[in-house]
Formats: sequence, structure tokens, C-alpha cells
Amino acid sequence: MTIDLVGMRMSVRTATGILPGDDDLKDEEIDVYLNKAYWEVMDKFPFREKQRTGQFLCEIGVRQYEIPKPVENVTGFAVVRDTDYQHIPLDQMDARETEFLYNQQASNRGLPRKYLLENCYVRFWPTPDKAYTIVIRKNTILADISDSGIAIPQVWIEIVECGAKYRACADLGDLQKASFWRKQQVSFISSTTPREEKEQGVDYAHAGVYVHGYEDRYARGSRPHHNDKW
Repeated sequence: MTIDLVGMRMSVRTATGILPGDDDLKDEEIDVYLNKAYWEVMDKFPFREKQRTGQFLCEIGVRQYEIPKPVENVTGFAVVRDTDYQHIPLDQMDARETEFLYNQQASNRGLPRKYLLENCYVRFWPTPDKAYTIVIRKNTILADISDSGIAIPQVWIEIVECGAKYRACADLGDLQKASFWRKQQVSFISSTTPREEKEQGVDYAHAGVYVHGYEDRYARGSRPHHNDKW
């Protein structure tokens, strides 16, 4: 069945009781919940369409670049070395390391070796001394599947929806509903064998999701900031 994001968003809204157009739950927020649930399923089961790559050119002396949203799906960067066209993976920095490097070596330029993800931007160190090709690696998002027309079994759409519902309800402070939808998701997963594993003859009848401790993550009832949908 082809992904229908409009229908999936409506399913999540119905579970939370928030009507369309209500500012308490925007489409962009629902898409983040849906994609987090989708990435969880991808992490636990072997789907073929997991990652995508893209490329862009950096500019001489420019260290910061805007990247596609949502930032959560970015898994890493590499720079294409112009001498042999080899892809060199970049190490991720935290904000403290970035400040130290730029403060101590502000004029340092060369082949980028590290990067920092911050809001909707990536910052490279050292600052590029020429126009290098940068490779960005990303997990697929549901919009990618929808746009490409790739179909996935209906039961996996339901599993993703349940994962989004429990996240949305938990962030809204309704832990009773969150617990219900998490148990529904676990039940669906426990009784489902991925199509890819069926083809290989692997038994995943007892596959499941670890649930213990999710209350600790959401018990505070605070709603995190979510980036806009890519």
C-alpha cells in the first residue's frame, strides 16, 4: 500500500483528540512523530530502502550551510577528495569543540574533517579552502516513500501510526493514551514478520519493541521543539 501522509496525519490527530487546524498540533509536528516511529521500525527490522545520499558543493571560505529538514534524519557527511575522488567521512563535533577550534584556529582553512549540526545548518571545520563536493547521508523519511510511490504492507503503516500516536499523546501529557498506543504498537510488531525476512525464511514471530522506561522520557510532560517538515 502506498503511503498516504494525509491519512496518517488524520489518524494521529484522531488519537490525540486535536482537530485539524488547531495550533496545538501542526502537520509539521505530526510528521516528526511519524518519521521517528518509522526510523524506529527501520532500526529494528531490515528494510531495503533505509538511506539516501545527496551532494552539494561547498564554497571557498564558507563554513556554514543550510541542510534539508528534518535535521533528525541526517546520519553523516563525507567530503570528496579531489586528488583521487575518495569519500572521506567527517567526524561530528559538539558545540564546545567547535568553539574551541574556531577560537584557536580561526584562520585555518583546508579539507573539511569535522562537522557540527546546529538547528537547520551544518558547519564544517576547517573552513573549506576550495570548492569541495560534500556528500550528505540521510535516513529516508515517509515523504520520500510517498513521492517515489514505493508501497509498504498495510500492517507496517499501522505500526508507524501507533508509534506516532504514543509519542504525540505522551508529549501532550496524556500518558494513559500514550501507554495504550505503545502497547498496540508492540502487539502489532510481535505478531508481524517483515516481508523481507519472509523471503529469507527468518522467523521474527517474537520480534518486539522494548517498552520499559519510556515513561521516564516523557513523564515531565514537556513538549520538545520540532523542526519543520522537509
